Amino acid sequence: MLDAEVATSMHVSAVVKASFAALRRIHSVRRSIPRCALLTLIQALVVNKVIYCNSLIAGCVWHPAKVVAVRIECCRTAGILSQKV
Repeated sequence: MLDAEVATSMHVSAVVKASFAALRRIHSVRRSIPRCALLTLIQALVVNKVIYCNSLIAGCVWHPAKVVAVRIECCRTAGILSQKV
C-alpha cells in the first residue's frame, strides 16, 4: 500500500513538473499565436496529462493541490482567469 502511494506521488510530481515546464514555454509565445492555437497547445501539452493524472489518483483519499495549481495556471495562461486569483 505504501509503495503504491509513493509511486503515485512520484508520478503526480513528474506530471506536475512537466506540465509547468510546458506552460512556461507556452506562456513565452502566447502573444505571438492566435487564441485557438494557444488553447490547442494547452490542451495537447498540459490538459491531457492532467486528465490522465486525475484518472490515476481517482481512487486515492488525497487530492494533490499541485494538480489543482496546474489547472489554475492553464486558465491563467489561456487568459480565462485574471492573475489575481
